[in-house]
Order: sequence, then structure tokens, then C-alpha cells
Amino acid sequence: QEILKEEDVLEDLQADLATVEELTEAARGFREEGAQLGEAVLQCMKSAGDRAEVVTKAKEILRSAKADYQKELEAEEQRFAEQKEASRLQHLKIEAFLQRYSCCLGLEITRVCAQTIRLCFTLIDKADTSREFTLVLGLSKEGYVASNCNPEVPELPELLERLNEDSTNVAAVPRFVCGLRRAFARIAA
Repeated sequence: QEILKEEDVLEDLQADLATVEELTEAARGFREEGAQLGEAVLQCMKSAGDRAEVVTKAKEILRSAKADYQKELEAEEQRFAEQKEASRLQHLKIEAFLQRYSCCLGLEITRVCAQTIRLCFTLIDKADTSREFTLVLGLSKEGYVASNCNPEVPELPELLERLNEDSTNVAAVPRFVCGLRRAFARIAA
């Protein structure tokens, strides 16, 4: 019976040994899986770090671009403000110039519509200085055109022809206006 007991103990020990071997093998498997899992976690952390670095660099690039665009925008706004001020000053000078013509020569220029103005002369007729001599001058695809001339000026076609031939010259329009005034003065005399 003792032999039977020892055989039972031996069987138990063999079963325990088999169990320990299985547990050892399972532990080895867990260790390998743990190592792989650790490697995966490290890989994930490294990837997250890389992504964070890329995001940080992109953020810096975007900040720098924003700052550059902000500077450009401010410079453009400054140029626009300067142009607007220059335009305003030029407008004031033109108005002062036209006012001088209005007072001295009796010339009033008013805008009728797009690319069309009305020239109104007074101070031509010595008998009636308020008498108006008018012409509507417009710009078409063919060049300058005149209408509503009051009183009629026989030299008008010739004046218009010279104006259109020399339209790129800055003195062409003033020359036309002076010629028209002289023609009105001849009529008034």
C-alpha cells in the first residue's frame, strides 16, 4: 500500500510538474506577448511624439505665415490709406482748380452720366454775363462726341476732329475747351 501511496504521490507530482510546465510555457507566452505589447506601446508613443512634433512644426509654420500675411495686409491697408488720402487731396485740388475757372472764366463742369460731362460757360456775353453757353461732351468707343450745343457752334465738328486726333495728349481737352469758349465768344460778339 505504501507503494500505491507513493505511486499516487508520484502521479500527483507528475501532474503538478506537467501543470508547472504548462504554466511556465504560458508565462513565456505572456512574457513574449508582454514584450510585443510593450514594443507596440513604445512604437505608439514614438508615433504620437512624431505626430506631436509634426503638429508643432505645422503650427509654427502657420503662425509664421499668419504673421507674414498680417504684415502684408497691414502694408496694403497703409498703401490703400495713402492712395485714398492722395486721391482726396487731388480731388480737393481739382475742385479748387475748377472753382477758379468757374469764378474767372465762368466755366462750370458737371457730370451728366458715366463718361459724359456738361460744360457751361458764363461771363462770355458782355451784355448778359449770366447767359449760359453749353455743350455736353461724352466719350464713346469711337472717341469724343458732342451734343446739346447751345448756341450752335459752326466750328464744333473741326474742334471735335482735332480733339479725337490728339486725344492721348494731356493738352487736347483743355485746347478743345478754350477753342469752344472762343467760338462761343465770337457768337456772343
